[in-house]
Amino acid sequence: MSLILPLAILLAWHISEKGGSWRTYSLLFICSILALLTRLDISAVILAAEFFFLLFADRRAALTIVAAGVLGVMLNPFWWNAPALYASALFEKYLFYLRDISSSLTLWQLLYSAPISALGVAIAAVSLSQKRALPLPRNFLLWLLTMSLITFALLWRSAYHPIWYFLPLIVIWQILCPLLLLSLFERRAREEWIVILFCILSFAIAMIMIPFSVAWA
Repeated sequence: MSLILPLAILLAWHISEKGGSWRTYSLLFICSILALLTRLDISAVILAAEFFFLLFADRRAALTIVAAGVLGVMLNPFWWNAPALYASALFEKYLFYLRDISSSLTLWQLLYSAPISALGVAIAAVSLSQKRALPLPRNFLLWLLTMSLITFALLWRSAYHPIWYFLPLIVIWQILCPLLLLSLFERRAREEWIVILFCILSFAIAMIMIPFSVAWA
């Protein structure tokens, strides 16, 4: 799942910029159905967000995700036996994540676990505020950044947050971070480099503080 969903997100980028073909639609369908059959809860959230993005970029790609969702329902035996009970169980699972904010996960631990992803998010946020050419379509980058921040905000303070819920977004930002960094070398933008230095300093502090936080716990 941590590799399938990032591939689906990269396909959304390709389709929104270059347009779709039967090959890209087929690959998007395969990635979507595999993600839904592997891990329904987080896959449904990310693919739903991708559907709304593609609805304005390429409706055929959006319908491809819908078709994958329908086939996922047909191939999932839990939907056959007790669909109402299964749907309510999923809904209760989402509510459990949101209503209990007793998490011990701290922002420093997130930075320590995924520094490259956090750096990519920071560069993307600053780059979007500048009126310069970007290596990614501005609408795609804005959508991905918004979805990532909302997902992290909802999950990182919840009582139950296994690391694999964060992995798809962590992986996609690790993939995009070098591309964003190369773009900085070309633009020589001072604001972004200030953000990079701040992130590096934060990562250094996080690595220093993690042993102390474990000892205090």
